[in-house]
Amino acid sequence: MELIQSLLIKALQEEKIRIMLDANIEKIANNTCFMALHRIKAILENDMLSDYACIEYIIQIFDEIGCGVDGRHCL
Repeated sequence: MELIQSLLIKALQEEKIRIMLDANIEKIANNTCFMALHRIKAILENDMLSDYACIEYIIQIFDEIGCGVDGRHCL
């Protein structure tokens, strides 16, 4: 799957292909962000987690939605 993603990204960057979507991108982005915030809130409210663990889990959420924190964190 990662190879396909890389190939599609390269083709888009080089303007070799154009993608037409029927979906409302703004709605998809808003839903993704809302769900991420909901998960982050649950992590922060979990008194069983250390501050370090909270940060690790929050970074994992950012990675999962494709919005990593490169340069600020090394796993």
